[in-house]
Amino acid sequence: MNQQEELIGKKFNSLMVMSYHSKIKYDKKYLCQCDCGNLKVVVGHKIKSGHTKSCGCLHFKTMSKLSTVHGYHSHPLYGVWNNMKNRCTNKKLTSYKNYGGRGIFVCESWLNPKTFIEWCLNNGWGEGLEIDRINNDDGYYPENCRFVTPSDNQFNTRRSLNSISRKCREMGVRYSLVKDRLRMGWDLEKALTEPKRNYKK
Repeated sequence: MNQQEELIGKKFNSLMVMSYHSKIKYDKKYLCQCDCGNLKVVVGHKIKSGHTKSCGCLHFKTMSKLSTVHGYHSHPLYGVWNNMKNRCTNKKLTSYKNYGGRGIFVCESWLNPKTFIEWCLNNGWGEGLEIDRINNDDGYYPENCRFVTPSDNQFNTRRSLNSISRKCREMGVRYSLVKDRLRMGWDLEKALTEPKRNYKK
């Protein structure tokens, strides 16, 4: 009995191998039926090794169970986690180009919503605050994230920072000084034009 015949009619995890589908360079593909009723074409060695265990429904069940068991699925931070993860990993989103598309990532431990939400609750999150990356060109991980007001977060966007940096160059003002002043609540015009005070000991 060849490999093709060995797999047909057998069940591997949630997949029942129904029939031979096609041949690829080093293996064969099989039409499988998942326990949920969906059909999926899977490469032979992935069925046998357990790399592919279902049509994909097991992944969604696992994520749903994870969020439900810990009571986080209805927490506002669950939406923050989901949006953060998706814009860094889902190439179909228009926002992906500004995040995952330019190398922004979510650290491995934060791919678990429980770990992420518990970190947020222990590190300054409060109603009305937004997560912010300290280094706007780096990823989402504990050492690079904090919580700020929406206005501070808007100030930290690449477009705002680039615009302010360009204005500082035009006016011959030190960018770091202006940035510090804005964070203290100064309006932009005053932050750009107020002379720096030199304090004597």
